[in-house]
Amino acid sequence: MDLFLLDALINSPASRGIIGVLLAYLFQIDEILGNYLWIPARIVIALAIIIVGTRLGIITNQNERILDLNEEIKFSILLKLFILPFIIFLVCKFLNFNFYQSSAVILQAATPTAISTILMAEAYGVKQKIASKILFTTTLISIITIPLLKMFMDLFIQTT
Repeated sequence: MDLFLLDALINSPASRGIIGVLLAYLFQIDEILGNYLWIPARIVIALAIIIVGTRLGIITNQNERILDLNEEIKFSILLKLFILPFIIFLVCKFLNFNFYQSSAVILQAATPTAISTILMAEAYGVKQKIASKILFTTTLISIITIPLLKMFMDLFIQTT
């Protein structure tokens, strides 16, 4: 193996995380460690929700229509809520997943855009308004699309 590739693999955050998890399981401290790591995770979640609320508040206070969608936003919504779940559906069919496996993966793919999208846009200072609108609209539209997708899955996955 190439020395550069080996060095990159060893110094990768993912590799270090996997090694850390294996050590935690080996020394049976995974539950204790998990309890302590849950504390900062709760803080991060609370701060993320505050940032999202702040960003949405800024948009609405600037007299912008939150549902005024340009082509970029419409394409993101179409991709996230319709195209991606359909692709995952086809992959599940190809891999012969059972009903429960397919349901879990397809519904996960059909969930609204993650909060991390807005957090990354804020961190890098790019397209915060678009990220906020995508988060808001995908959440709103998924109220309808997820139940419809569930009915679709009941028809086409369970019967086969």
